[in-house]
Amino acid sequence: MRTQITLPVTADWNSWSTYTARIPLNAGTNTLAYVYGSGDSGHVNLDSLTIAPPPPPMLVLEAEDAALSSGAIALNDHPGYSGRGFVAGYWNSGATTAFTLQASTAGTYSATLKYSNGSGSAQTVSMMLNGVRTQITLPATADWNSWSTYTARIPLNAGTNTLAYVYGSGDSGHVNLDSLTIAP
Repeated sequence: MRTQITLPVTADWNSWSTYTARIPLNAGTNTLAYVYGSGDSGHVNLDSLTIAPPPPPMLVLEAEDAALSSGAIALNDHPGYSGRGFVAGYWNSGATTAFTLQASTAGTYSATLKYSNGSGSAQTVSMMLNGVRTQITLPATADWNSWSTYTARIPLNAGTNTLAYVYGSGDSGHVNLDSLTIAP
């Protein structure tokens, strides 16, 4: 398959730039060639080629499918959620939504929580990662039908991890949780 590409202009022949493209590769041996062909403007110097695996995919977990306890309940009475619903009940002290995460390698990941907070003011909940508590603040959304996201960078161990959102001691609660997206 032939694809014509346009390489960016550099300041002069001593300056280098990079061009990145996503290409499908088959298992086994593949041939990739850069060819000066009909219709090409050419006049470039090529230095090297790097083939890298694609980034690991994002993992999207629905809150209503997580382990719910202490008054956390799955509902679907506000639009805009993903999946089958969202988790409410964060007016109950101790309400917990616990996600089990599998990480193939240890490292720092983004954990993006989709939430609604129609209370009119910022609310706090505890984020418990493998038993370690961090209080997070979720800014108000326009109303209970509006959703926003909160992203934290979290260290995951290789293997099984637990990330829970808890209405704990010192938290104000009163939020709805829709989903959690984990990405490298």
